Amino acid sequence: MTTTAPADRFAQCDGRSLLLEWHIHSHIFTSFEIDYDAVAPLVPEDLEVVELRPGIAIFSVGVLSYERGHFYENSPEFDELVSAIHVAPDLSTKMPMPNMTFFATQVYCNSPDFVEQEGRTIYTPSRHVPSLRVEYSDDGWSTDVSDKDGAIFSVHNTHPEPVFTDSEMWGQHFTNTQGLQQGIWQWDGRKFEHMRANDDWKLHQHVAFGGVDVSAVKSIYRQMILEPGTRCTERFYGMRKLKP
Repeated sequence: MTTTAPADRFAQCDGRSLLLEWHIHSHIFTSFEIDYDAVAPLVPEDLEVVELRPGIAIFSVGVLSYERGHFYENSPEFDELVSAIHVAPDLSTKMPMPNMTFFATQVYCNSPDFVEQEGRTIYTPSRHVPSLRVEYSDDGWSTDVSDKDGAIFSVHNTHPEPVFTDSEMWGQHFTNTQGLQQGIWQWDGRKFEHMRANDDWKLHQHVAFGGVDVSAVKSIYRQMILEPGTRCTERFYGMRKLKP
């Protein structure tokens, strides 16, 4: 008697093949309230910027540190800083309900292999920055990011009692480096998220944010943290071109 292994439920989504699978050991994702007028001009007119309330949009900054061995045996760990504006999803896409949808403004990474691969497969606005430096607090809940030109981003967790739970999220992302393109992403791991008031952060005016004037940021809206000592998996699926 022969048996067939069950199909990998992550192998496809909306008829699109899995392109990238990343394994990440540290991930802090912070969403900010920002003036709508500071981000709307950066978003293609075919996309709708999400407003929390009239005149206030959402701008997010993610800090990710990746495990060894993604590109060849024992290839080194690397770090990424990604900034993005929240936009409305395409609900006709056949996928689980999106948790969040982004238009990426800039991706900074200290791995040339990552920059090449993401730029070639999902068309991110990526830049190789060898001097990118990410430092985490001892508890793994806070981070400071800089490069050779100085400080970029700092955020500290203010919740005194994080409770981490197994989570799975799906979402969409849009890029405009090779025409307007839509993609699908998936994330699973143990995370904690909160909307507690937090004044312990700093965004410095820097090209790392892809033209976003961070002086227009008002406050933290939400913070998500991967449980220290665990890993998450992030997957990206084939892109779909919407406009030339």
